[in-house]
Amino acid sequence: MGGGRLLFYRASDGLAVTGVVSNVGGFTNLETVGGFTPGWTLVTLA
Repeated sequence: MGGGRLLFYRASDGLAVTGVVSNVGGFTNLETVGGFTPGWTLVTLA
């Protein structure tokens, strides 16, 4: 992701969301994404 963005991935169904954490600790959801193959155990930057 980079740029302070985070990716949260749910291995049970392949759903993921992206977001950012503010400097005071608040989380803002940017986008819900999906269609990933369920069961991933490692996600890395490309």
